[in-house]
Amino acid sequence: MKKQKTSWRFYGQALGKFFTALSMLWCAHCIGDYSLQTKSIALYKVKSLLICIIHASVWTGIMLVGFFAIARMGLFWNTTQGIKDGEFPWPLLLSVTLILLISHTIIDYGKFYTYFFATHKDVLGSFCEQSQVLLIVDQLLHIVSFIVCYVIIGCTLKKVKTLN
Repeated sequence: MKKQKTSWRFYGQALGKFFTALSMLWCAHCIGDYSLQTKSIALYKVKSLLICIIHASVWTGIMLVGFFAIARMGLFWNTTQGIKDGEFPWPLLLSVTLILLISHTIIDYGKFYTYFFATHKDVLGSFCEQSQVLLIVDQLLHIVSFIVCYVIIGCTLKKVKTLN
């Protein structure tokens, strides 16, 4: 059987879909991580794991809306049209939800402890004087977490499409 050659046009379209999806996810991330986070949540999420989990849950909900929008618009590299109602596999949704929730909780809660133990300052002082390098690493880790979920969903949807 002759292997079909993939055209450069396919790679260009896939890259365009990826960057469009990444832009949408970045907007969802900013809404969930900044716009919907109050000052008190920002201060107390570093002292209380429960508050951090609540913040991560809100962020995860916003990110899931972003992933649903991407799926409906067909912005995964292997889809030509949007996913219709009832086509999104629910076990996949659960796994992506857990990945997003756990990773965001670990990143946000771990960010504080990394800086706190590196500077040996009091809790609120170290949080308020947080370095820019730590903020950049924090944002990069968040981006990596939703890119991983994008790839997982894209690969799984491809398998689902080929099985049907």
